[in-house]
Amino acid sequence: MNVTRGITAFCILVGFLLPHAGIVAADLTGGGAVTNTAPQVVSITITPSTNEGDQSAYQTAGGSPTAELNDNGADYIEVTVVVYDANGEDDMTWINFSFDPARTLEDGTAWMAHEIVAGDKDADDPGFQENTVAGFDNGTADNGFLTFKFKHTIDMGDDPPNGALTSTLYTLYVEIKDSAGSTSSDSDTYTVYNYANLALHQGYYNSAGVNVTGVAGAVWGNWSGSSGTSQAGTTYLYATNSGSTGTGNLTISWNGQNLVNATSAGTIALTNLDYYEGEGANPSSVTSWGTLHANATKMKAYAEVTHSTASTTHSWTNYTIAIPSATPVGNYSQTFTWTAT
Repeated sequence: MNVTRGITAFCILVGFLLPHAGIVAADLTGGGAVTNTAPQVVSITITPSTNEGDQSAYQTAGGSPTAELNDNGADYIEVTVVVYDANGEDDMTWINFSFDPARTLEDGTAWMAHEIVAGDKDADDPGFQENTVAGFDNGTADNGFLTFKFKHTIDMGDDPPNGALTSTLYTLYVEIKDSAGSTSSDSDTYTVYNYANLALHQGYYNSAGVNVTGVAGAVWGNWSGSSGTSQAGTTYLYATNSGSTGTGNLTISWNGQNLVNATSAGTIALTNLDYYEGEGANPSSVTSWGTLHANATKMKAYAEVTHSTASTTHSWTNYTIAIPSATPVGNYSQTFTWTAT
C-alpha cells in the first residue's frame, strides 16, 4: 500500500465530515403549554357567635358547650373561606355561596355570587362584614391563595320551616370559578334553633307549685336550720318554655357575695350554696334534679330549660345551703335578679 496516498485519502475524508465554520441555524422556537388547573376550595370555617346574655358565662363557669344559634336577630356566624388556584390569583373570577335549605338575604336577593376584583387580592384583611363577601391575599402576594370573609346574622329568615321543628341544619356550599370556567366546591354545616319562648313567673312557689308570694317570711329558698347543718330550700323559682322552641337559659345574679342578717350583721357566704333545677308539672313531680353551673363566688348560676314539640316545659330552680358553724341566729337574705337569656 502506498503510505502517502492513504494519508491523503484520510485527510480528505476527515475534512468532509468536519462542519464548516460560520454556519448558524436561526429562527427556531422552543416552548410548551401550561394547562389550566381547576381552582380549589381549601377550607371553610364557620364560627358561631351567640349574644344571649350570660350564655358565654354559662360555658366558662364549667358547663358543657351548649350555646345555640337562635333566630333572634342577635346571634350570627362568621365565615372564612380559603381558596387556591395553581394558575395564580388573577385566574380566579367568581366565588359563589348558597344554602340548603335555600334562603335569601334580607333585601330578597339570592345568596351570593361575588365577582373577584382587585381589592380581593390586596393585603388588607377586610374583617367580617354583614352579608358582604370580601377577600385578601393572606399576607403573601401572588402565591395563588385568597381568603374571603363575611358575617351573617341569624334572624327570622333562618327559622326552622313552618315552626314544626326546633332546629334546622343548614349546609353552606362554596364554589370557586376560574377564567376558563372550571369550578370546584365544598361545604360545611351549622344548626339554627328556634329562639326559646321562655316565661319567668314572678314570685316563689312551694313544692306543690303554688305561688306563696306574700306569705309571711316567704323568700326564695325559705330554708330553716341550726348552724353547722345543711338545709334544702322549700320555695322555688318557676319558668316555662312553651311550644316548639329552642333550649332556653336562665341566669341568677345575686347583688352581693353574702346572705346578710340585718340585725346582727352576721353573714353567710354564697359559696355555701349549691343550685339545682328540675322539670315537671310541679316540684314534687320532678324525677331528676340537675346541678347548676355557677361562678367561683356562687353569685351567678346558670340553668337550661329544655323544649318540647308537644307541650310546655315547667322548670323549677332551688338551692341547698351549708350553714356554717357558729352562725348567729336570725334571718339572712340578699337581693338578686333572675333573667332569661
